[in-house]
Amino acid sequence: MASWKDAKRQRARQTGGWHCEKCGKQLTERTAIGHHKHYQRNGGQDTVDNCELRCGACEKSDGHNVSIEDLDYRVKRIERMLFPSED
Repeated sequence: MASWKDAKRQRARQTGGWHCEKCGKQLTERTAIGHHKHYQRNGGQDTVDNCELRCGACEKSDGHNVSIEDLDYRVKRIERMLFPSED
């Protein structure tokens, strides 16, 4: 099986170069992030068919690298919506 780095390189060849497939930003092999279309935890593989090239901003916009504080805020907000206080 090819490595994830090999899958990224193959994807760049398939798509015409190193660019973010979400926003179009020009990238380099070093700055491109290989995004798993189907997450590994859900059975996604390190294959070119499961790879999408992303810039850091687009990867982060999908919820990757979200801070603990932000997650805590989101959880509390959802809890307030689901269980409103009866003050």
